Amino acid sequence: EATSLTTLIGAPGEVFVFTAANTVLTPLLTTATLSALSATNSSAGLSPTFASTYTDYTLTVNSGSSSTDITATGSTGTSVLINGSASPKTIGMSASVSSVSGSGSGSVMTYTTSAAHNFAAGQKVTVTGATPSGYNVTAATITSASGSTFTVAGITTGSSSGTIAATIIDAKITVMVTAEDGTTVNKYTITANK
Repeated sequence: EATSLTTLIGAPGEVFVFTAANTVLTPLLTTATLSALSATNSSAGLSPTFASTYTDYTLTVNSGSSSTDITATGSTGTSVLINGSASPKTIGMSASVSSVSGSGSGSVMTYTTSAAHNFAAGQKVTVTGATPSGYNVTAATITSASGSTFTVAGITTGSSSGTIAATIIDAKITVMVTAEDGTTVNKYTITANK
């Protein structure tokens, strides 16, 4: 019985997957783009208007909204992550703070919000309305966040009072798109403000 040998020569970056003998080979897709990107709770929407070839956007979240939901849809064969999670992803933008506590020795101030906030470590937060005033911060980096608490560096101690509000500024939202080949990656960014 005669056998034949076929040599495949692909373009740079082209990957072939063999699943069975006598199979027609189709290279894996290397396109890592979005086909759609949207945000809720923003009258103006993304700026500029979405186009798959543009990767940097800004977003102004409506003043009365405490969060925005980002939805990203990838082109055929892609996988999409928003800040490391599946689409859609809720991004917290503001919250009412019910209490604050500080530890002078640990240099950490812990804020407890009235409800889950969807904040993330690394975001910048401004807190206003607290007494003592040392609990008020401007563009402080959140060092940890979960559920209804978040922390920032600081040394104010004692009980807090007042009508306290926390607002995220310059929230960086990263949308990572990975092509079907598993190696081609494209990054889209959204900078969100209230």
